[in-house]
Amino acid sequence: MPCPGRYYVSDLAWYSPYFTNVEEFGFCKECYNQYIRNTSLNIHIQSVGIVHKACACAFTPNVKQQWFLAVGKNDINLFKKYVEKILERTRDIRDRITRLQILTTQEMQRKQSLISLQFLCYSRGTIRFDESVSPYQHTFNGISYPSSGYAEAVQIKKQINESSRTFNNYIAEMRKLELEHFLGVYLENE
Repeated sequence: MPCPGRYYVSDLAWYSPYFTNVEEFGFCKECYNQYIRNTSLNIHIQSVGIVHKACACAFTPNVKQQWFLAVGKNDINLFKKYVEKILERTRDIRDRITRLQILTTQEMQRKQSLISLQFLCYSRGTIRFDESVSPYQHTFNGISYPSSGYAEAVQIKKQINESSRTFNNYIAEMRKLELEHFLGVYLENE
């Protein structure tokens, strides 16, 4: 019995169209034997062998429908166009997630640097060399601070908060893209 598609399995014999690789778009042995093997277009599907890395069988109901349309017209290009559209969407989502991961890492490093700088400013604010100077001579946004170090630390705190918001926005966007990819796969199965 063929698999329902999009389940991740490993250590099975896999097949893939010649224009893709099995990690992107492959079929399990059961689906190949039941739906592809005895068709005129099976020459365009290559045996990859046993794949130990977990892969998802791409032979979903919609893919199956497109395969039989292509077989009916004896035109692999119909199937290829459909597959390339799926792969283009998947690659775009993966690229966007990769860019967001890089931005997230950079933002985390920026935040860590700001926290270190804030600590230095607070430390510098506790040291007073001239006791004759009034302790509340530095203002920021109408608030008096005992030293310029404290005033700088407050400014840096605002940057830290902004960095946290940016970081959280990147994470939320990544989750949204992952969900979009999952739902695209899920809706493909319907």
